[in-house]
Amino acid sequence: MPYGWRIQDQGKKGESRLVLDIYEEEDFLKGEAVTLRRARTLVVDELKNWTQAAIALNSEGLLTRSGSPWSRENLRVRVMSRAVLEGVQVFRDMKSRDARTGRGAKVDRDGTPVFGATVAIKLDEVFTKEQVAELRKAAERIGAQQAPREGVHVYPLSKRIVSYCTSYYVGQVQTVTGDRKYVCSARQPEHAGGPVCGCSQIDASQIEKEVWRRITKLLENPDELLALAES
Repeated sequence: MPYGWRIQDQGKKGESRLVLDIYEEEDFLKGEAVTLRRARTLVVDELKNWTQAAIALNSEGLLTRSGSPWSRENLRVRVMSRAVLEGVQVFRDMKSRDARTGRGAKVDRDGTPVFGATVAIKLDEVFTKEQVAELRKAAERIGAQQAPREGVHVYPLSKRIVSYCTSYYVGQVQTVTGDRKYVCSARQPEHAGGPVCGCSQIDASQIEKEVWRRITKLLENPDELLALAES
């Protein structure tokens, strides 16, 4: 069931259907559709990015279906879903199938869906067409804020350096300077606005040069290399 909708008359044969998840409680409108509309206001009218919008929703108590705080990517996926943008719930959706990974609708060798043809169910729309157009434009703006990265950056020590907080370091390019760094993975919060560690960044070129120096020195000493292999 897509985020933003609920099943009305569930269990009643021929009567159950998906409706917008909106209800009134203590003179306030609540529900997943209300959260979606608030998210749209944040990114369209208040010009926030996905992280800022997620932090705002979390602070307002407008959480995910499971009750967990929003992360940037989780919020973006829910708000920009086909159900929200097109007002349709698609089963065995061939458009969302990833031919490279095989994720999505399962197909046979001829590309025919194994479990039947694609089925689309029209939904009550959470936004008007004009609001959807504004939302798409806002999403493009947010995406354009990410500076393009030229070339492919390789990080041979990614996940091989243990940090002080017992996590590990991963490679990252500084958006403004383009410098290659290793940063602790725990510096990325589990959800928007969540706690992060204070581990320092490591200059990628320097640490890789030092590691290679030590490896070269080790290879020049067969006895030490053999002892290390036997330990």
